[in-house]
Amino acid sequence: MWKLCNVSRNQYFLVGLLVGFLYSYYMPQDLTEIVTECPEATEREHLLAEDAKYGSEFEPQLNLEQKPMTARKQVKNIVRPRYYYTELGIREKLFVGVMTTQENIDSLATAINRTSAHLVNKIKFFINADNVKANFKLKNIVGFTDTRENLRPFHVLKYIADNYLDDYDYFLLVSDTGYVNARQLRETLSHISISFDVYMGTPHGTTFDEEEPDRPSDAQYCDLHAGIVLSSSV
Repeated sequence: MWKLCNVSRNQYFLVGLLVGFLYSYYMPQDLTEIVTECPEATEREHLLAEDAKYGSEFEPQLNLEQKPMTARKQVKNIVRPRYYYTELGIREKLFVGVMTTQENIDSLATAINRTSAHLVNKIKFFINADNVKANFKLKNIVGFTDTRENLRPFHVLKYIADNYLDDYDYFLLVSDTGYVNARQLRETLSHISISFDVYMGTPHGTTFDEEEPDRPSDAQYCDLHAGIVLSSSV
């Protein structure tokens, strides 16, 4: 029994000796064989070796041959308005358009300009183009080439819509024979919401015609000579 145990111990010893010999024989001796089994360690040690080799004299080099020199996406230039109230959509309160003639420029039109220009945000005087001359003392005169008097109100409306529709809340159209109380008008408009569609003025006076009782009344239209107030939404 004792001999059997001794033999088994000898066998274990021989097997262990053989395994140790084989392990020492196949174990790589060069450090590169070890690091190749771990790529991350290889790259790190390579970088450390490069840093130690070049030291402070190392200068990085940029490879720009395969990279575009300009941005692929062009940046659009944003055009900003000149005034902040234009960008914010803030409007002035009142624009006044006065329809006048050459004969009344220095009298009636000038009187309206002196009494109302400092109370409103902007005032313009509209006459026919063939009546325009260079020696007018009054400024802000607009002339139309179409001299037909019945079409002048429509030309005035088109001019306002093309140039000032988005700049003012209300527009007053009046002839030079009308009286404009600009102070009271501004006070009245200040109590009206700009969200309302405003068409305000003195109803056009008409008389009942017994011969034509079915003739439509003009009372639903305002008299231009007394002045008509329109909101920008109209």
